[in-house]
Amino acid sequence: MASTRKLTDLDLSKDKSVPFRRKPFTAMILENVQLVWTNITVEPLAAALGICDRINMLAIQHLNFEKACRTSFQYGDEICTAVIRGTNHSQYDLHKVNCQSLVTEMTAWVNFFLYLFPPFLLLFIGAYSDRTKRRKTFILVPFIGYIASTVGLIVSAVFFDAVPLVYTGLIEALLPGMFGYWLVLYMAMFTYISSITMAEERTFRIGLISTTLSAFSMLGAAITEYVVQYLGYVGSFSLLLRVRPGLHSRNQTK
Repeated sequence: MASTRKLTDLDLSKDKSVPFRRKPFTAMILENVQLVWTNITVEPLAAALGICDRINMLAIQHLNFEKACRTSFQYGDEICTAVIRGTNHSQYDLHKVNCQSLVTEMTAWVNFFLYLFPPFLLLFIGAYSDRTKRRKTFILVPFIGYIASTVGLIVSAVFFDAVPLVYTGLIEALLPGMFGYWLVLYMAMFTYISSITMAEERTFRIGLISTTLSAFSMLGAAITEYVVQYLGYVGSFSLLLRVRPGLHSRNQTK
């Protein structure tokens, strides 16, 4: 039997009986991709939400401005087309200012109702989530409000002249707000990622989600004009309606 000293001094690197085999480069890449894929949780959700929320917000702004011109003030097609397209005609400046003022006034009370319920929901949902350890449920709950609001906006766009601007504002504000809006959604996302991540990786994962939201929000802002221009209001909201249930089902399976 070899002594302990001899076993310690043994150079295993010169042992040719067990040759070292390096994995093929393709296999290493596939392993890394599989590792990343199996560890993905809410990152795609954050990316898609960043795009969808920005498209939704800017499409609503366009819709409200056009409704203010065509249904609230009833200025006529020629004036509203010039105002909406931003045509540089000084004779339409007053019409443009009137539409902007009306939309600004509506935005004030829309934001009030939009943020009226979420702070109270956060108090109860946060405590309940900590007691029961239910995280995914409250990631999915705000989607109910988002989907209901999107359906209402599609109805408002289809029946453009029949649905007044004030009802569009109520649809935009009350339905998402009653289900927590982005406040509950982000809280649930961050608490979920914190509960499934080791302490040494937690800051990185939370920072990654925040960066993803910011980056894809900018991307959504960049493509909104093209989306609304080529798809229209109904097409834009229908696209969001298709994406959001897809996010719901994907996150539910993780």
